[in-house]
Amino acid sequence: MKELCRRDYQMDVDTRLVGKTLYVGTVLDGLVGQDLSLRMEMLNKLEGAMLNSVRVALSTDAELNFLVLKARDSRLGVSMTLIRYFPDVKSLLYYRISRSDSEDRLVFETINSAEQESPDSWKDITMTEFYARLAASRMGRLLSSNPLVGVFLQIHRVRGDFGTDGVMYLTVDKYTSAPSSHLLTDEILKTAVVDIVSDIIGKYGAKDIITAVTVKDETGKILLTLKENELIKSAEQRKNTKHLG
Repeated sequence: MKELCRRDYQMDVDTRLVGKTLYVGTVLDGLVGQDLSLRMEMLNKLEGAMLNSVRVALSTDAELNFLVLKARDSRLGVSMTLIRYFPDVKSLLYYRISRSDSEDRLVFETINSAEQESPDSWKDITMTEFYARLAASRMGRLLSSNPLVGVFLQIHRVRGDFGTDGVMYLTVDKYTSAPSSHLLTDEILKTAVVDIVSDIIGKYGAKDIITAVTVKDETGKILLTLKENELIKSAEQRKNTKHLG
C-alpha cells in the first residue's frame, strides 16, 4: 500500500492490518478548500488510495472484512473517515449491486480535532459497529442533502454505536436553538430512522441482530425508541416493494 500510493499518487500513507480491518491513513493539507468544500485534486488522491486498498485486498490471502481510509487536513484540524465492507466492494465489482446501492453502503464521517488520531488507537471493526456507524452516516447524509429535514430536526451531527443488548444507539447533537419536542419533528425523525435502519437490516440480513434502535441527544435524553417488530415490518415492506418493482 505504501509503495503503490507513493508511486501512483505521491501520497505518504500509514497502513495497518488490525484483525480483519485494513487501515490506510494519510495527511492531506489542502483537503478542504477556503469555501469548506473538498478539493477535487485531493478527492482524486483519496479515490486512488481507496482503489489501491481494493487492489491490495483482492490480491492478499489475508481475510479482510473492512477497508478504512482516514485523511486529515492538519491546517484546519478536519479529519475524514471512509469505511467499506469488503464484500460490498466485490459485489460492486461483480455487478451484483448497483452504484447507488454501493453508495448507500459507504460510511462517511468527518470530525474536528486538535490532534491527529494515533494509529495505535485503530481497532478491528465488528459488523454491529459497522451497522451503527453506517446508520449514523446515512442520517448525516440525509440531513445535508435534504434542507427541509435539517430545518425540522435541527441536528448537526450523528454518531452511532452498538450495545451488547442488541440495541443500536444513535446520538444526535442538536443546535442550541432546537425545540425540545414537536409532533411533526418527532414523526420526521421516526420516519428517517425507520427508513434507514430497516434498509440496513434488509441489505445485510440483520433481522435477528438489531433488536431495537434508541435515539438520544448529547445530554443522554432519549428522543426515540423503536422496537424490533417496527424495523422488521418496514424491512419486509421494502423487500416486497422491490420484488414488485
